[in-house]
Amino acid sequence: MPKHLQKHLTKHLNKRQYQPWLLKLSVGVLVGLIPAAALACSCLGPAPLGLLGKDGTLPANSWGVLWDNQSRSQDNPQTLAPVKIIGPGGKPLKLESKPISPEAGVKLVLLRPAGGFKPGQQYRFEGVSGRQEAQRITVSRSATALTKAHTALELKVGALKREAITVLTRYGSCSTTVSTNVVPIELNLPAAALPFKDQLYYRTVVDGQPWKPLRSLCSQPVPGVSWLGERGRDQLFSACASGAEEGLKPGVHSVEMVASLLGTDILFKSKKVKVELKCPTAQS
Repeated sequence: MPKHLQKHLTKHLNKRQYQPWLLKLSVGVLVGLIPAAALACSCLGPAPLGLLGKDGTLPANSWGVLWDNQSRSQDNPQTLAPVKIIGPGGKPLKLESKPISPEAGVKLVLLRPAGGFKPGQQYRFEGVSGRQEAQRITVSRSATALTKAHTALELKVGALKREAITVLTRYGSCSTTVSTNVVPIELNLPAAALPFKDQLYYRTVVDGQPWKPLRSLCSQPVPGVSWLGERGRDQLFSACASGAEEGLKPGVHSVEMVASLLGTDILFKSKKVKVELKCPTAQS
């Protein structure tokens, strides 16, 4: 095999997602490069996720609905057909968009009807994800706008407990189930923000770094939600099990959660809290 191809293969195997071209290589070639056990894991590779919002009511100062149409790499250049928006009476409306980068390495777009949302009207966004799944989100605009929180919010921290979780591994398969210690966390939003909880974009930060573990080498993280797939709720866990490549080292960690209304300067930020993680023992 040419050296440049070997280098390219090694580079992609070290990534968290395998790329589509990898599936086209013959098993015979792969056997000569990686352990046979690793052949058990094969992935289609990341693709644009399409519409990322949820049905519901948008605050009056929301800019739009979140859409992911990012081309992932030179090996997967797929992008999506434009989203359609249907207004009152089933009338198709023109769209306007606003590129946005809510965190490092994440490029998304906000979509809305040209001229913005009008109160008392429903809007249906229709699209197709990169996995060819039909998507439909229906929203309306509230008469109430979200306002900034003047103080840092409480981050609710649950008790340390032992739990079986599934995380990624490169040792023979895409994922592995481990028994480890976990700590649930949840952002305590102001009462006025609760009706719009699912319209916010969430990030968890641990020791100054984004916390976004993966359940599998084939997993694709969804921007704005936790690795649990939830908004405003997350879970920390210790990296103690053999074969698991995710988790936090035992010890004390600084943790905070941030929720933002994308396209505006509205941001809800928790106080930083100290969370101690321990490896499970035979008794715990």
